[in-house]
Amino acid sequence: DSSEQAAEKGHLEVVRILIANNVDPFVENDSGDTAKDIAEEKGHSDIVAMLQAHEASYTPSDSNVILPSG
Repeated sequence: DSSEQAAEKGHLEVVRILIANNVDPFVENDSGDTAKDIAEEKGHSDIVAMLQAHEASYTPSDSNVILPSG
């Protein structure tokens, strides 16, 4: 997931852009981690804080994630 990769690398502005474009930053990877979990593991407190603030007002319908059919 692009938000997980950006969070892992500490790319705050990329995470901000993804959120602004309604990419769901709370999707879990195969290990059950979200972008916030990964940012916490890597010590990117600025990204964690931004995702926590976004999480307070987030609803799944805000996302434009397209799930595969079948």
